[in-house]
Amino acid sequence: MRTEQGFSAVEVVTKLGVLGWDVPASSYSQIESGQRIIGDVELLLILYVLGAELSDLAVPTKYLRKK
Repeated sequence: MRTEQGFSAVEVVTKLGVLGWDVPASSYSQIESGQRIIGDVELLLILYVLGAELSDLAVPTKYLRKK
């Protein structure tokens, strides 16, 4: 989503810092690679920076209940 919006990781980290979340670039990289779990507020801040909404996210099928 970040690259589709044309943002670099550094730009996102900088914008998050302006919003009050001083996330290190290494931690943000871990978030993007799935090595770090984020909280709900962190997710909302990232979505805000990217101009996206929660409904824009796709849930991986492995987490969906089978009917």
